[in-house]
Amino acid sequence: MGPILLILILCVCIPLLFAPASVSAPAAAFANSPFWTGLNEGYQTMDILAAFCFGILITTNIEK
Repeated sequence: MGPILLILILCVCIPLLFAPASVSAPAAAFANSPFWTGLNEGYQTMDILAAFCFGILITTNIEK
């Protein structure tokens, strides 16, 4: 599995060296206040992941 994985990673990475992705301008919210926008959106992402994990915990314990 190791050599196959290495070959697949190289197949993805090597073309990126010759044709890098273009960088676009940031969205208006990030252009105005990048720190607070990123903190707020990142917090909301972690909040939904935590809610999902707690939901699984509660469901598992109710089934027992």
